[in-house]
Amino acid sequence: MVSSNAISAASEDIISIHEVDTITPSQKLLASKLSCNVVQGKSLLLTGPNGSGKSCIFRVLRDLWPTFSGRVIKPSEGMFHVPQRPYTSLGTLRDQIIYPRSREEAEMKVLSLHQTGKMFCH
Repeated sequence: MVSSNAISAASEDIISIHEVDTITPSQKLLASKLSCNVVQGKSLLLTGPNGSGKSCIFRVLRDLWPTFSGRVIKPSEGMFHVPQRPYTSLGTLRDQIIYPRSREEAEMKVLSLHQTGKMFCH
């Protein structure tokens, strides 16, 4: 599977998930065609049995897991999520810091930031 560019920033304070399949890194489908909208000031309760995909929705929203289908719209900033358990990927400390990027992607990002002068705040 190839990740699509299905996540975009909203100009409004809304979280919109439309027909998103939530898939684990091991390619297990947890939820199919998930859709919901959350507007600022409103609450949404997620319920379901263990392993049904409740936590993975937040992993998708925080860009820890890629989106393969559907569309996610979220605020460009100001979102905060406290997981039940700390989420760590496999690998070295470096792999943890750059996750979900690969080493090659992280190196390309650093090079791009360095070339544009945005590596360090002045």
